[in-house]
This record gives sequence, structure tokens and C-alpha cells, in this order.
Amino acid sequence: RNDEAVARFMSTAGIDEGELEDFKQTPMWRAFSNLAPTLVYDTTMMADPGLLGDRAPKVAVPLLVIDGGDSPPWASECAEAVAGAVPDARRHTIPGQTHEVSTDALAPVLLDWF
Repeated sequence: RNDEAVARFMSTAGIDEGELEDFKQTPMWRAFSNLAPTLVYDTTMMADPGLLGDRAPKVAVPLLVIDGGDSPPWASECAEAVAGAVPDARRHTIPGQTHEVSTDALAPVLLDWF
């Protein structure tokens, strides 16, 4: 019941019913549905902030944490938590972008980082 799992996950992440129905009509829906079995890992991490606190300080490489300025509040909160917990992290918010950031907006950020 992958479709049901994805729909429930997205509704708890703030996607309203109309947006969800629209999303189901896109080619990306099938990709999300195929990844549904991995949602247990996402929800486990989101449900237990201690997991981030235990693991993030051990990340030994520089980390770029990116979020979109027009994303739902949970995305900004997650980006802030990760950037604040990883020792060598830099956070970058891309103005005017959502969780579905455009490649045109993302490319310059990545080029600057690398």
C-alpha cells in the first residue's frame, strides 16, 4: 500500500488534500510511491530528535545544509537543527524556493560550495 503510505506521510508534512491530489497526477508520484518503504526511516528520524543529537556531532566532513525560503516551516526547522548540530556545517536558504527547488536556483549555490 505504497500510495497510501506516501499520502499519509505527505499529509503529516503539511501538504493539503488539494496539493496531494495534484501531486498524484505527476510523474514524480510513482517515484515517491516506489520509495515508500524507506519512509519508516524518515519518520523515525523526525520522531526522535535524539538520533540527530547523537550522530550529527560525529560528522567529520564539511556539510552544506540547503532549504528553500518558501518551504513549509518544518523544512526550515530541520535545516536549522542539522546545521546547528554538525560541527562544520553551513546553512544556506534559497529565497523564493520551496522543497522542490529549481536547478537554476540550486546550481549557483552548489558551484559556490564546491
